[in-house]
Amino acid sequence: MSPPIRRDAAPSAWPSALPSSLSYEDALAWVRREAAAAGFGGVVRVEPQKVSDRSVVLRVVTRADSLFFKAGAGLAHHEAPLTAYLSRRHPAHVPAVVAFDTDRRWMLMRQVRGPTLMSTPLVSGWQGAFETLGRIQCDLSGAVDDLFELGCYQRTLPSLTRYLDAFLPQWCAREDVTDAERRRLADAAAIWTQLCRQPIPGLPAATLDHADLHPRNIVVSTSGPVYLDWEGGAIGHPFWSPLILLGYVDRLVPDVAGARDELRAAYLRPWTAFLPMTDLIRAFEQVRPLASLKYAFGLWRFLTHGAPGPEKDALQRTIRACLESALSATETVP
Repeated sequence: MSPPIRRDAAPSAWPSALPSSLSYEDALAWVRREAAAAGFGGVVRVEPQKVSDRSVVLRVVTRADSLFFKAGAGLAHHEAPLTAYLSRRHPAHVPAVVAFDTDRRWMLMRQVRGPTLMSTPLVSGWQGAFETLGRIQCDLSGAVDDLFELGCYQRTLPSLTRYLDAFLPQWCAREDVTDAERRRLADAAAIWTQLCRQPIPGLPAATLDHADLHPRNIVVSTSGPVYLDWEGGAIGHPFWSPLILLGYVDRLVPDVAGARDELRAAYLRPWTAFLPMTDLIRAFEQVRPLASLKYAFGLWRFLTHGAPGPEKDALQRTIRACLESALSATETVP
């Protein structure tokens, strides 16, 4: 008989976005079975880390090591197989996947130990995270077909134009958008559309895009930076991910924000296999407003497809901030 599992504040209900035919008890049984099959021994403790309407994250302590169980709406599509693929291709920088079940939207991964990038004060640690991201994306620019087969959506420059055409009329129809804001957006829209139609000669058009590369989604481990939470992983422009990460740096980590040029150079170094650094810097700054737009569109999709009530105000504020960032960056496009 399996030993009882100690549970710390077990979730009282299964999230509404997950299959209603499954329960927390079903998940624990699956975790116990998969952990044993992978050689981790019995499960001795389960600690809920995150419980929401859309997902559950549990820390699972086994006799051999600690694992993380994740159940979420995005797992049904591609997060689990994508994470497994990336962990095989870049094992030092993506969590190792022990088991996953896409039908039930479950994934079991090894725990990654180390502080998050958010709590790393040294610029050198941030430079390492940016350069490693560049190396991984350079490699995956040659594996776009694999990413498509894994179920990644396409969020490339051409797709951004379609989102722009759909988003702006809806946003400008809001009562809280002023006439002055509408005029600024209308003037900028023509420039953004033109930028979307200007691929960069010599640079791969697409690679893997993380979609929400928050500093807390990067762990600084002994093997180097490890990138977490691939639910929004998509086929996108090479520079989307680092630009979003730089946006977080500017807002959240002022002590590091002063090293923006060094972080940009670290990210671009692997891409010098395709273009000289001066051309890369020009291209990077050219797409900066589009990265803010792309992030705003992702939040807008979430907002208009049933985001929980408490999150709506925060989403709207962030969309506004992204639009302002895009407008400001447009004024300095090289």
